[in-house]
Amino acid sequence: MGIPTKYRKSSAVIASYDWLDLTSGIGYRRYYACAATLSTGVVYFLTTRSDIDAFPLRITTTGTTNFDIEFGVAAYIKGDAFINLSSTWNGGTANTTKYTATIYHIDIDSNTTSLGSAITSTKSYGDWRHSLKITLAAKKFTPGEKLRLTILETTVTGNSNQQRLAIDPSSRLTFTEDSASATSNTNLTLDMPFVIDI
Repeated sequence: MGIPTKYRKSSAVIASYDWLDLTSGIGYRRYYACAATLSTGVVYFLTTRSDIDAFPLRITTTGTTNFDIEFGVAAYIKGDAFINLSSTWNGGTANTTKYTATIYHIDIDSNTTSLGSAITSTKSYGDWRHSLKITLAAKKFTPGEKLRLTILETTVTGNSNQQRLAIDPSSRLTFTEDSASATSNTNLTLDMPFVIDI
């Protein structure tokens, strides 16, 4: 005997997640920071694809860079976001640098709301891999709204522009991290928590 029509549940959208936390009802989707050089200049954005080759590979100046992605379907974000980023030394004199990551909701009228932020430890010049956890304010995204990751590079001491933030999804470059002598990737990843139906 089939299931009566009124009890059937279906969805026009099949959600896909990179990993699940079933105890909290959260599915995680990984986004990669990326850049493309067009005739009008460099465009920065978020993508779910890890096989894209960014150009430029690294951001060459201090300051703020925004990475956006637009939602085509409704989504509800709640929980902890995780960020991994790499900073490589460009040579020059000694300095110390830190990075601030902030996650924003941008509505269709371009109003911006911060959902949370975190700051890396301050590191001396060299090659480093940073990890951050950001506890986000719960937020519903509707179609046409955007998720934004903002990375602020701050020179704490010494000359600026000595470090380079790596943003290549396919991680074509690798480096040996100063603290652990471990080989690290040169991508910038953002794992976002989405509420799922279990």
